[in-house]
Order: sequence, then C-alpha cells, then structure tokens
Amino acid sequence: MQYAYKSGATMAYSPEKILEGQIEVYRRNFKAAVRVEKADEGRTINADLIVVHDFFAEVGQSLRLDAGAILLTLDNQQVDKILIKTERPLPFIKSPGVFGQAVEGAAEETRQKLEVALRSLTKLAELNQARAVAASSPQATQAPRIAPTSDVDKLPVVKAVLRKHAYAVVIGIEQYREKLPTADFADRDATLMGEYLTKVLGYPEENVIVRINDKAARTDLEKYFEGWLPNNVEKDSSVFVYYSGHGAPNPKSGDAYLVPYDGDPTFVEKTAYPLKRLYAALDKLPAKDVTVVLDSCFSGAGGRSVLAEGARPMGLSLETALVAGGKTVVLAASSGDQISSTFKDKGHGLLTYYFLKGLQGEGDMDKDGAIEMAELYDYVKPNVQRIARKQYNNEQTPQLLASPDVLKKGGGRLVERVNR
Repeated sequence: MQYAYKSGATMAYSPEKILEGQIEVYRRNFKAAVRVEKADEGRTINADLIVVHDFFAEVGQSLRLDAGAILLTLDNQQVDKILIKTERPLPFIKSPGVFGQAVEGAAEETRQKLEVALRSLTKLAELNQARAVAASSPQATQAPRIAPTSDVDKLPVVKAVLRKHAYAVVIGIEQYREKLPTADFADRDATLMGEYLTKVLGYPEENVIVRINDKAARTDLEKYFEGWLPNNVEKDSSVFVYYSGHGAPNPKSGDAYLVPYDGDPTFVEKTAYPLKRLYAALDKLPAKDVTVVLDSCFSGAGGRSVLAEGARPMGLSLETALVAGGKTVVLAASSGDQISSTFKDKGHGLLTYYFLKGLQGEGDMDKDGAIEMAELYDYVKPNVQRIARKQYNNEQTPQLLASPDVLKKGGGRLVERVNR
C-alpha cells in the first residue's frame, strides 16, 4: 500500500485517512483483508490474492484523487486491475471546515467507484468460480468470499507500549483436510488477532507467528509451541497463545485436544494436539506470564468441536481438562459441556469478537488505560452469554481459568497504553 500527495495548501483531511477508507472497501468485499507494506508479506500469511494498491492526491485549484489496484496471484500472475480518477473543483472559501467537507466528499466518491469497480471485475469472478469448483479437493485453497464486516475489523488508533520481549503464536483453522465441518471465520479470527497484537498490544512483528488452515498442521503446532517459543522466550518475557478452530474430546481419557488442519477425531490421540501437551510446553518456558485464549469447545456436541463418528458428546470438566495452572491464564470460549458459537453477523467467533471489542477500550472497566484479563473477562462474559441466548438459543459461558493469586498480581495484562 502506498500513496503520493502533492499540495499547495495544508490538507484538512489526511491522505492516510483517505487511504484507510479505500482499504475498508477490500475488507467489506473479501473474507479478510490485511494491510501489509510489502507483497512478500501477503505470501507469508497464506493470502489468496495480493492487491498492489496506489493512491495519489493533489490539491490545487481543484482536488484530484486517483486510486489504482493491481490484483495478483501468489506467483505474481496478474488477475485484473483497477484505475479510478476523481476530480472536483474546490470551494472558493477554503476554511478548514468547508475544505474538509469537500475533500471528504471526494474521498467517499472515490471509495464508491472503487467498490463498484471491484465487484465488476470479470476475471476476478472467473477466478473465484474456478476455485470454488476446485474446492471439492481436500487440498484445495478456499477462494475469497464476501464476509460480514464489523466494528472490530477496524483497529483502534492507539499508541501502544512496545513490548520487546512479548511473543505470540496465533492459530486459526476454518478448513480441514479430513472434510470436517468448517469452523466458520476461524482463519479470519487469527489473521485479525495477529494485527491487534502488533498494532494495538505492542508486540514486535517478528515476535508474532500466525498460522492458518493448511499452514497449521500438527507438525506446525509442535514446531512453534515446542521449538520456536523455547528458542526465543527469555526470563521476564510475556507469552500469548491464541487458537480458533475445532476442539475434540478423547472419549477414553476425557482429555481435550486441539484439532490441527490434518487432524482426525477418529484417531484423536494420533492426529490431534493435546491441551496437556501445550500446557506442559508453556510451563517449561522462563516467561513471567502466559496467556492462552481458546475460541473453541471440546464437548463434541457441535459448534467449534468435532467427535469421532458414532461417539456421543461428553461433558469435560474444565477444571481438569483446560486449567493450565502455575503462571498461565486461560480464557476459554465456553464450559466443558457447552458449544462455542460463531457470531455470523460480525464474521468472527463470538468469543473473539467481544475479546477484540474489549481491546478497543470497552474492556477497560476501571478506565485506567490498562486492560487486564480479569476485567476484560468481566466485559466479555455477559456479552457472550447475551448474544448466545438471544440469537442462537444457546448457553455459552466463557471461562477464566487461573490461580487467584496470578489474577491479583495482574496476570494476563494485555494493554498498557501511553495515550488513548
């Protein structure tokens, strides 16, 4: 993403704000859209398309706004392109208010033109249809699809405290190799969570690992939980682990498992990743605090959980199956015998939506500028319960699992802001 700006006067409506408005068009029309500065970054997050977007603004006797986009596949083959031109005369009286209104009107016109052009691209539509046909293959990549947008998709403008020694592993799996039911929007959850970590919570980009769909096989979970974290985490580091996708119970042992991309609930011990194993790996780290967020469920009764064919749903004891103990704080989407819902109107998991909404500031219950897991939980829990009952006729009660002493000492502190 880039823009150029030429002006003979101070611009009352910033070019960055105009550019961000244009990016919102992509977020409205694709399942997920992530802003990156280099095309190679799009390849690292398993994107389906890379859009090279340029924006030019010129202010003189008139206002000129140009927007261009080249849509590329991951191997740099051009799919289609867009060029938008908007030019408007500027008002004779150029007071900041009048001038700003004129620029904002031109910016809105450009956004509308961009959206119409994007939805009219025949080659993009053909690519989308071809991928939809190919999706019958278990190895197929899901084609871009229009997804609902919500307020949490727009990151809050904050000056976050840089946390040089904070590390995160973020996993989101919507599509599974073994033709399991989709965990709707789980990959979108993970992609956005990665953005919040780096742009709101102050995690360095090189300290955040995001893996979605076929990039989140069991070997990937082993690699990053048991290899990358131990190699990087030092004394006094903070660790954040996020998982959005299916969970599964082991009917024999009652243990809870994360289901990776190549997981099969029929062979859960051989193909899934036990929560006990995750917690054991985290407990070995020299970190001062560890936070785990699980937008999943483990009952096998539906929602974001799966079960071997012929097996019956079971109620897990969260106190034994999900509690990590020690310095770890766990936020789970539901209790052991409940299912975790997708908030379809918002295009996210229900827990994830309110978790991110809380990070925007709603979760700062005492308004001190910092957000700790305990107060964020006080915001998330009643909202998740309310929507689950109202829209899905379902009971979903998020669980905060940690030692009381850890919570009293501020364990799970997520946000420390300089300015809000």
